[in-house]
Amino acid sequence: MRKILFVDDYKPVFPIYREIFEPEYEVHFASDVKEGICLIREYVPELVVLEWNLNNRDEGKEVFIYAKDYYPHIPVFVVTTAVHSLNEIKSFGPDRLFLKPCPDIKKRIIKFLPPS
Repeated sequence: MRKILFVDDYKPVFPIYREIFEPEYEVHFASDVKEGICLIREYVPELVVLEWNLNNRDEGKEVFIYAKDYYPHIPVFVVTTAVHSLNEIKSFGPDRLFLKPCPDIKKRIIKFLPPS
């Protein structure tokens, strides 16, 4: 089963993502930088979906850099409300960049990473 890691400090979205993506995907959740990095190491997901603006700062950047430095084969999607950071985010080269709300996130992820 394909694994997706969602990193977002807004925990109320976790049950929504779980409902949307299970049972087709194994989903894991992290709400901060430390947990995100730990879960990347532990599960080596096939996709990371990351909020750039963790804890009202651009801490998602740390998770992004870690993933790309140590697991460059893992695609990272940035899904964010950080409109003011779009140029910076683009400069890091995410595999995909979406603004929240993103009602078609399931369709976009399935197109990129079909269930096994």
